[in-house]
Amino acid sequence: MPGNIPPIRIYYGSQTGTAEKFCNVLDEEATALGIEDCKVIDFTNFSEEEFGKQALVLMCVATHYEGDPCDNTRNFFKYLKKILKNKTEKAFTGMNFSIFGLGDTSYEQYNEMGKVFDEGFEKLGANRLHEMACGNAETFTTEDDFNKWKEDLWSKIIAHYASSESSE
Repeated sequence: MPGNIPPIRIYYGSQTGTAEKFCNVLDEEATALGIEDCKVIDFTNFSEEEFGKQALVLMCVATHYEGDPCDNTRNFFKYLKKILKNKTEKAFTGMNFSIFGLGDTSYEQYNEMGKVFDEGFEKLGANRLHEMACGNAETFTTEDDFNKWKEDLWSKIIAHYASSESSE
């Protein structure tokens, strides 16, 4: 395990608790891998002052109804939209991230929050470590989609930090 893996912050935006459950799974897996500084955070408790300073962010975020943020994600969504208005600001430079979106294809704005966050993080200078994936409640495959997404997640995180450790 590379010694330079930074603290991992795992955020969830959830209306029914599924995204929170998935974040707790990620936290348990990180602990099993020997990653000690890992914390699951409800988006209700995010800090504007601290968020952009985080080096490694994982996220499971649901879209509510027709492309809306979940109740606990509204303030973060407003914050993200606000900083994206400044086209030159790279507030997330130095951050590595990966996002799993939860949605339902029966709605027109399928997985809108995951897509907006994924694109927004990149525009703000963050580095995507692992491609975003979307879970689909319509086909009852959300858990399978999550498991498929996280199959390579930890190996990509470890490889990224191992390569940056060896180049230091």
